[in-house]
Amino acid sequence: MAFKFHRRTRFKYWADSKLVRFLSGTPPHTPTLLKTEEDIEDFLKSLSKKEAFFKTVASNLQNIVMFPSDLYYSIRIYFRNCKGNTHVLDGGLEKGQWYDLYYRIPHCLFYELDKFITQEKVLENHKWEMEAVLNEQWGVSPDSRLYGTKPKQSLDAIEQNEIWEWWKENKDRAVDFDEETDMLIRLIKIRHTLWT
Repeated sequence: MAFKFHRRTRFKYWADSKLVRFLSGTPPHTPTLLKTEEDIEDFLKSLSKKEAFFKTVASNLQNIVMFPSDLYYSIRIYFRNCKGNTHVLDGGLEKGQWYDLYYRIPHCLFYELDKFITQEKVLENHKWEMEAVLNEQWGVSPDSRLYGTKPKQSLDAIEQNEIWEWWKENKDRAVDFDEETDMLIRLIKIRHTLWT
């Protein structure tokens, strides 16, 4: 695996500081409202202008000063990814055996869902999410039409659970191809909910 240098996100860019704006004679940054064609043309022209000398110096100086922490961050990411294989899908399949791709795809995806619910999300949190109801604890008054209904987070957890329960029941036996495909489609549709 090749080492890649990562520049950490800068919370404050020195090139946009008050001092640099003062030295370069640029006004404070204000959002540009693009209402007319002239506004758009002016905005595009401003993008093509060369950066002022002080902005370039400040930007390069910040990169030099931040280099040690950027290097440390890059090394940390490199070793974390080398050691943990965080980017590899694990199918829970026996090592050293050959499995065709059509078999590996569902096993890897459903196994990752299983790991997400049992290890990353933790079962207690998963059960709480499924049972959640909008009430006073959620800041919903009894007069509201939403009172007593399930929040989206709860509905998502229920869908995750249905797919997960199906996988637990069917992972060790031959499954109908169409049924498995339907469950894979359901899993893909809820992938945006799989975060902690």
